[in-house]
Amino acid sequence: MSAPAIPAHLDAVAFETYLGRTRWFGGKGRALRVEGVRRVGTVPGALDGGPRVVLHLVDVSYSDGAAGAEVETYQVPLSCYPDPERRLDHAFIGWWEDPALGWVHAYDALHDREAMACWLRSFVASRTETVGDPDTGLSFHRLPGHELDPETAASLFTGEQSNSSVRFGDDAVLKVFRKVTPGANPTSRCTRR
Repeated sequence: MSAPAIPAHLDAVAFETYLGRTRWFGGKGRALRVEGVRRVGTVPGALDGGPRVVLHLVDVSYSDGAAGAEVETYQVPLSCYPDPERRLDHAFIGWWEDPALGWVHAYDALHDREAMACWLRSFVASRTETVGDPDTGLSFHRLPGHELDPETAASLFTGEQSNSSVRFGDDAVLKVFRKVTPGANPTSRCTRR
């Protein structure tokens, strides 16, 4: 199965550069190439003036011959703004003209409290209604039994090596698997406090 093409408006080099400097990217130090980018969907819950949060899967290959024709897939949620957000310079990925959004400055959404508020609002709303992106089928679901405060600020965990987790208050965590592989994750389990 070949990787999907890179949409013309996306800058593959911007993704390559960003991946190479993250903690969670598994191919650090290897010559990489972005082979394809798939849009998974748009996270609902955006407020006027806030970011649009778009999830992408990025397919990466390596040209160093260490692993043959190996292709890895990484989840890269983007927080898209029409103007630069200096507070997010450390998470800047690139800028380009998006066919649906116009010119955007794209940042890794996990570093953006406003983008994480979109995720949280989507999970809060999913308690009573189906929430998602009707164009792609991206949807939000949660288990009953725990109320989420939509005003809780997000805090990105530091020090994680292969995934990213965001804390919402003292009792809710969103874990984003950065490297995506087929099958069940043997270390995943749902826990409640």
